[in-house]
Amino acid sequence: MDIIASVPQSQSKFVPLIVEKLKTRSYFWNEFGEMVKNGSPIKDSRIADFLSYLMRNSKIQAEPKHFSHFLKALKEINIPYSWIANQKVLDRLKHFQAIASYERAMRTMIPMKKSSMWRTCIEEANQ
Repeated sequence: MDIIASVPQSQSKFVPLIVEKLKTRSYFWNEFGEMVKNGSPIKDSRIADFLSYLMRNSKIQAEPKHFSHFLKALKEINIPYSWIANQKVLDRLKHFQAIASYERAMRTMIPMKKSSMWRTCIEEANQ
């Protein structure tokens, strides 16, 4: 199945860009259209279904089987949000980004002298 034919024409320009970015992180698909990561196929996954779901904003469209693997790949390749038409997917990616930002901020925290309270490196530098 032609992957580009499975998405709306207005979004088709993003498919080759996403595919190329996926390849940079060792994501491919086999002759059955199954997503492959590091040489291991994700059984019963369909790259065409993933891209079609990503590129359509439908309230009734069901999430494809194994879409969580594709969502993980999208997080890894960090594509622009403007390439995503599905609002549910966009909201999930933004949620993941917010969590990652929070976790990064927490890692920059340092303990105060022998205290359970925390303050940021910036606050310490200003004292």
